[in-house]
Amino acid sequence: MNAYEQTIVLEREDAAAVALVGLDTADAYLGRQPIVDRKGALVGYELLYRDVEARTNDVATTARVILNLLNGVGYAEAIGEFRATINVNAEFLFSDMVEVLAPGRIVLEILETVHATPDLLTRIGSLKACGFSFALDDFTGETPQNRAFLDLVDVIKVDIEQVPADRLPAMVRSLQRRSATLLAEKVEDPETFERCLHAGFQLFQGFHFARPQVLVGKRPDAKRAQVLKLLKLSMSDAPLNKLEDELKRVPAITVNLLRMVNSAAAGVRVRTASVREALIRIGRRPLAAWLQLLTYGGGGALGESALFRTAAVRARLMEQIMRSNSGAGEKAEQAFLVGVLSLMPVALDMTPEALAAELDLEEEVRDALVEFVGPLGDLLAMVECFEGGGRDALEKWALDGRWPSSSEIMRMELEAQAWAGKLV
Repeated sequence: MNAYEQTIVLEREDAAAVALVGLDTADAYLGRQPIVDRKGALVGYELLYRDVEARTNDVATTARVILNLLNGVGYAEAIGEFRATINVNAEFLFSDMVEVLAPGRIVLEILETVHATPDLLTRIGSLKACGFSFALDDFTGETPQNRAFLDLVDVIKVDIEQVPADRLPAMVRSLQRRSATLLAEKVEDPETFERCLHAGFQLFQGFHFARPQVLVGKRPDAKRAQVLKLLKLSMSDAPLNKLEDELKRVPAITVNLLRMVNSAAAGVRVRTASVREALIRIGRRPLAAWLQLLTYGGGGALGESALFRTAAVRARLMEQIMRSNSGAGEKAEQAFLVGVLSLMPVALDMTPEALAAELDLEEEVRDALVEFVGPLGDLLAMVECFEGGGRDALEKWALDGRWPSSSEIMRMELEAQAWAGKLV
């Protein structure tokens, strides 16, 4: 069964979650616990699942943590310049979803329930060749199931609570013969910290240093049926323009895609001017992997959003107006993007400046959103005036010959309303 078929099965099992969520936003929760060195200096974090709903599926839990990092809290707020560990199981490691992560920022922490099969060891070796680092979680002693991991992982996390004090020094001496860094986890008090220091651990984690902190961000939620349609297109040989047209039908996914492309997970920061540019930069395989994350870790029903419809109509109207301008038709794609993003500061509880900085937008798009300058900024101001009932003011813009007449804009608005009405 391929990744798309697995996702279809998941969708059928979770049919109750299929709902219209448009541009509604959900709180994105992320747990974060510091990891420190022998001097108590911060060296990284473990990212933990924290949400309003319980999850028993390891892959869904990992997917939600990654989604809340990429599309909710963000790398800068969650981990800054440090690295973070995320719990993974074998199924996740074999999936394409791992491709959305930046090897230099995320350490893949193998759960203690995972067995070291030959196929998994080969997969870990391939991921290490791509630059990923690995940690072994909740180690309490060498077993046939974990023995092969010990020479592959970069960090061994020892569960101090489960190892008798008189056994700890010998265990550490045995592990020190390997190349992995030793981390003492569940260090809850000063006495345990001193004992672990004396034993020779290099890194530490636990309540003695800090309890997990819950970070909260905003994540636009998307309609699962649309995600599945996009997933199918991305995994086929569908033309780029067909994929772009389908993506434009779901502003929530468009915004999340931009945040992901311009996050540290994409490897480099880029300036984005259109949806098409974002699709070209991310590539089909990473796009499909990210869409799988949305289906595994996506939220439940939030109801149809009025904000979604407003953003869709505005984006379509701005695209049509710009396309009708013989001297600026090539900016139509940028106009659509400005229209979609213009309502995101409200949805995500961010300032326009903060949103533009996070997405690292192309300068002309950024200036239109933040300062209403340039042709795109003029168009955004005009459309907002039109939406506010200022139809008479449209004649002022029409006088300079760049924009259609008020009657023509009203016709375009009706077309945009009809187009948006077909989206849900």
